[in-house]
This record gives sequence, structure tokens and C-alpha cells, in this order.
Amino acid sequence: DYRHLLTVTCLFLLSLQLGNCLQCYSCSSAREDFCDDTFSFHAQATVQITSCENSLRLSIPGAGPNTHCGKAKKNNDDSLNDYVFRGCVPENYCKLVKSHVKECELCENDRCNDSSKLLPSIYLGTACLLLNWFNLLLKIK
Repeated sequence: DYRHLLTVTCLFLLSLQLGNCLQCYSCSSAREDFCDDTFSFHAQATVQITSCENSLRLSIPGAGPNTHCGKAKKNNDDSLNDYVFRGCVPENYCKLVKSHVKECELCENDRCNDSSKLLPSIYLGTACLLLNWFNLLLKIK
């Protein structure tokens, strides 16, 4: 039955992650305006994506290998906007920088250090539901 195949294909696409190496958005709002806290879709298309396996280790004592994506935010004394950093970081990154930042987040999925973690999955899931609904309508007629 082709509807079953379509459903299985959609579920597979929703769970698909290409490659074994974690990839993170890598930017700094000090150098790039679009790396700010809102991180628009334009920014997601523009910002460099870094493979954590090949990324430089932080030069902070006690920092291990970069195994997570991170986003840190701190006050910027020169501006009304906060300073935002995104990139590959070690598992203990937030603990290492907690006295210097006001917010710190870690995650372990590809490109999870944006501002809209669920949107791509929601769009793909909605498209799959609409395809199944359309196929059901065709079968009824």
C-alpha cells in the first residue's frame, strides 16, 4: 500500500541526520550583526556551520573536546544589544564561563544552537500530514 510507504518515508525524513559529526552554527555578534539573539532565517542561511570534530578547542583551562553546540549571551557595555556567541563547545562550557555570561545553553543535535529549534521539523511534519490527507481524499473519490 503506497500510503504506508509514504508515511514511513515521512517518518524517516523527520528523523534523518546526515553524517556522524556534530555541526553547529558558528558566529559572534561582535563581528556579525545577524548573529544576534533573534537569529533570523536569513542568519541561518548566512552563518558559517562548523564541524565540531575539526573545530579549535577553547583556550580556557579545563576545556575538553568540543562535543556540543553552544550559545552564550553576555552584556555588551558598548551597546544596548547583548553580545552573542554561537559555536562548538565542550560539555563543561557553561560551567567554565558562568561568571562571565548571563545566559548559556548547550545542545547535542546538528545546528541546534539557533533560535528556532522546532521549525524545520514542524514544517516537514505538516507537509507529511497534508500529503497523507490528500492521498486519503483521492482514495475516497
